[in-house]
Amino acid sequence: MMEKHLPYFSLLEGCSSSKCPVCFIVKKNSDRYLETLIYEGINDSGFRINFKKNFGFCPVHTWQFQELKDSLATAILFKDLLSLEPESLLKKNKTCQICNLIKDTEDRIYAEMKLRLEDLEFKNLFVKSSGLCFYHYAKFALKIKNKLPQWFKDFHNKKIEELITETDRYIKTEDSTIDQFSVSVVEKVKGLKNYIAIY
Repeated sequence: MMEKHLPYFSLLEGCSSSKCPVCFIVKKNSDRYLETLIYEGINDSGFRINFKKNFGFCPVHTWQFQELKDSLATAILFKDLLSLEPESLLKKNKTCQICNLIKDTEDRIYAEMKLRLEDLEFKNLFVKSSGLCFYHYAKFALKIKNKLPQWFKDFHNKKIEELITETDRYIKTEDSTIDQFSVSVVEKVKGLKNYIAIY
């Protein structure tokens, strides 16, 4: 019997959410990173040196950081970038610390999922989840060279078929009032958003 460590329990938590388990874990970890950054990292000279060396975050995570609406933290952190030449932001060797965190998180989850694909406890919980989104399904399949077990493929194919059917029903009735939609249709359209959206 395999030992169970933190990545396994994170995966179980992700499976219990209403989203793609990988999206759920990535968002939780990146949100926690940003919150910790605001309250502790801003005054960490080592972090700020690294932040400046990497020319800040990528554009997506710069916007995400600003959405936390901590103007003092934003001013302190991004002031360090004002002394840089604008062209330096385009250097190819820059890395976003949040992008790195996300990649590391995804890789750990993929490795844990690969270990657990034939584990009955994991399988029973996973088939009750929302399944992987399109993006993470594709990345996971590539990671394990498309050696997905049949139950895993069948589960996702069934989810896709359900989404197609329910989304077609929604489109055909889109000019009707919301009262005419069944709750399941509205929920399935939300499911469609979860399937194609990242994080």
